[in-house]
Amino acid sequence: MSKLPTKPDCIPSTRRKLDGRKRHPDRRVSTPEQAAYSDEMIALMQAALAGADRTDREAFLLYGIEGFSLNEIAAITGRHPEAVRESVQRARDCVRSAPPSPASSVRNS
Repeated sequence: MSKLPTKPDCIPSTRRKLDGRKRHPDRRVSTPEQAAYSDEMIALMQAALAGADRTDREAFLLYGIEGFSLNEIAAITGRHPEAVRESVQRARDCVRSAPPSPASSVRNS
């Protein structure tokens, strides 16, 4: 009959605790408050962009949210980079002119 291992280094979770390195919480994990805020921001952005043309909205989201460059968006969408820049600007103007949401007016008062 074989003996069961009893050394702490045979148990992965124990080995991690005993290896001497400090453990830090994962900062990428959001709290419920952060998740709710993110959901609210997405809803506000969708409402603000509702009046924008589909191509303007697409360019804005790819540029401002996803982080693509104007040239990358032009390659993705088959448009000229200058046309993409103009779409992003029109979408920005649409967002700026959107009426304030009830939540943002409560927060600012």
